[in-house]
Amino acid sequence: MLKSNISSPQGLDVVIDRILATGRITLADRTYLMQMGCSDSTLSFQEQDKINQVMQRLQMGLVRVSKE
Repeated sequence: MLKSNISSPQGLDVVIDRILATGRITLADRTYLMQMGCSDSTLSFQEQDKINQVMQRLQMGLVRVSKE
């Protein structure tokens, strides 16, 4: 179950900025980003780029998954 209550693009920026600043991502954050990236909603180029940055850093081990 997705625990994040963020549903707007403005919330997307908040989530991504927090992840990039802390180097940590929760499972709920990861699910939210994957849903946003795969959804039919229109994301700006900057939003798509930020999601890709987080996912790349996660794959490279620069962002750690947190249980919180």
